[in-house]
Amino acid sequence: MGELGAPFAGKDDHATASWSMAVRPIRQGLAKCRGWEHFSRPDDGGMLSDYHKGPCESERASAKSPLSKGTERAKPMISRKLFFRDSAPTGPKKHRAYVIGDVHGCLEQLELLLSGIEGEVGHQAPSKVSIIFLGDVVDRGPASAAVVERLRTLSIPRTTVHFVMGNHEEVMLRVMDGDTDLLRSWLKFGGVETLRSYGVDPKGLKRLSGEDLSARLHEAIPIDHRRFLANFADSIAFGDYVLVHAGIRPGIELSEQSQSDLRWIRDPFLEDTTDRGFIVVHGHTITNGVEVTPNRIGIDTGAFCTGTLTALAIEGKKRWLIQTSGDEARRVSLG
Repeated sequence: MGELGAPFAGKDDHATASWSMAVRPIRQGLAKCRGWEHFSRPDDGGMLSDYHKGPCESERASAKSPLSKGTERAKPMISRKLFFRDSAPTGPKKHRAYVIGDVHGCLEQLELLLSGIEGEVGHQAPSKVSIIFLGDVVDRGPASAAVVERLRTLSIPRTTVHFVMGNHEEVMLRVMDGDTDLLRSWLKFGGVETLRSYGVDPKGLKRLSGEDLSARLHEAIPIDHRRFLANFADSIAFGDYVLVHAGIRPGIELSEQSQSDLRWIRDPFLEDTTDRGFIVVHGHTITNGVEVTPNRIGIDTGAFCTGTLTALAIEGKKRWLIQTSGDEARRVSLG
């Protein structure tokens, strides 16, 4: 592909799925992030064995997508096979991408990262520059409302901005539509912080009917924010890279991937070593640092609990990072 690929619409295959609760212990991670838990969900054949690779406990759950209507099946995004032992993956010619991991309501880190990106673009950049957020911009951190407004109105000279939907946006939208079954889980996994950022006291919400819950949230959360989140893409292609929130289901064509897997999958994707002919760049699973394997790059560095928000820059065959640290954003080499 020579251009930033049009997003393809994942298939909504969990329209009637229900949540299940099963908290699993941490496999590894940072002590200051312990006690935080993650949404996850069963695969089609049963429960995922999803010990997380990062510093957060996990919860298993399944969810239907709020965006199933109006989606269309797209053609496969990558049409040629690469053999990475002989040919390095590359982005489109004269086009740079900054791919940003899970923001999770962290406005301070977001501003630092954007400042670092804007400085690079202003100093030296190709004719085309794209900034792509990989979803989960809300929940957990203290400033989801401000983050959504910042991103909704984001404008950086010489750049275009794109957004991929994460599982946290999906759940937030469903709760806003009156799904009371999801409310308790959402509150546990970062919804409390999001509601407080919009000036909503979450204590009384559990007693509301679905209709009353929807009305209360629609009153508090601006319609422009809801429309903005609901229009996030399922996935985006950039040259030899596929940009998604969580990952893809091994053995399934890109055009057949479900929205559920694109936003929720963990171990089946993380443990797959297949040379797919493209690199998947994803967030969703927190790791202590950017995780680079021959077929994927994970860039969720746990901003809400580590203070480190990561952007992966791709230009031609070159790759590097911009990461927040303390009160600055630094450029970091990527081997």
